[in-house]
Order: sequence, then structure tokens, then C-alpha cells
Amino acid sequence: MKKGKLSHPQSHSPDAPEFFRRDNMLRLLLTIVVAAAGLITAYHATIYGLKEQLATKADQQLVGAIDSRLVHIEAILNERVATKTELREVRDHLNQKLLGIEARLRLLPEEGR
Repeated sequence: MKKGKLSHPQSHSPDAPEFFRRDNMLRLLLTIVVAAAGLITAYHATIYGLKEQLATKADQQLVGAIDSRLVHIEAILNERVATKTELREVRDHLNQKLLGIEARLRLLPEEGR
């Protein structure tokens, strides 16, 4: 080697600087691979966590929307649909009216019917 010029020492050369030795290069490469794998794993874990949180939030919003619709339907049913007691009262009232009509019809002369 000429002095003053930089050249890349061979990794198998015994007089190579310690940084460029084969075992150090392999350790460096392994460190880079492990670090990259860790970053990729962290990225995917973060993305998965965000997706799960969004899905949970969407489910909660959907449940809230369905719940409010059910409350609205229940309010409409309470306003428009009679309860069993109310239906019995209406039936009894109509029955009384029909009995009254029958009684009046009996009082009418036979020829008017």
C-alpha cells in the first residue's frame, strides 16, 4: 500500500483495521437486520393497534346509532300503539255501544226492520 492514499483493506487481511474485520462486519450487519426487523415489527404493531381502535370506535358509534334508533322507534310505538289495557277498554266500550244498539233494535216494531 502506498502511504497517503486510502484503500479499502481486505477483511481477510491480518493488518486490516479492526472495524473492517469479517466478524465485526457480520455483527454490524446482524445489528442492522435486527434493528430493521424491530422497526418493521413496531410499525405493524402500531398500525394494527390503530386499526383495532378505529374498529372499536366505529362499533361504538354503530351501537350508539342503533340504540338511538331503537329509542326513537320505542317512542313512536308508545305514541301510536295502544297498550293491552287501553285495547281492553276500547273493546269494552265498543261492546257496550253494540249492546245499546241491539237493545234499541229490539224496541223497534217488527215491520220497521
